[in-house]
Amino acid sequence: MPLFDKLLSDVQSVAPRALSDDGVIHTPADGLILVRYSEITAYTSTMYSPVLCMILQGKKEARTTDRLIQLSPGDTFVVSHQVPVTTRIT
Repeated sequence: MPLFDKLLSDVQSVAPRALSDDGVIHTPADGLILVRYSEITAYTSTMYSPVLCMILQGKKEARTTDRLIQLSPGDTFVVSHQVPVTTRIT
């Protein structure tokens, strides 16, 4: 199994135990945040710093001023610098 597929599988198996309710969990691992929402959310504005998003289930949209990115389970999204975005869970 390729390394990324193993990482995705491992995170998918651990996340449900860590996220019993909707919301954001800041884990003891520096920079690792788990997010769970069971319903569509409104758009929220934020500033992405360098980040790796892994979509485990459901879908996510991220908008910049000139681009819409739609992500599905198994997709990853890498941001290498600060960028203002609006995001929502769909």
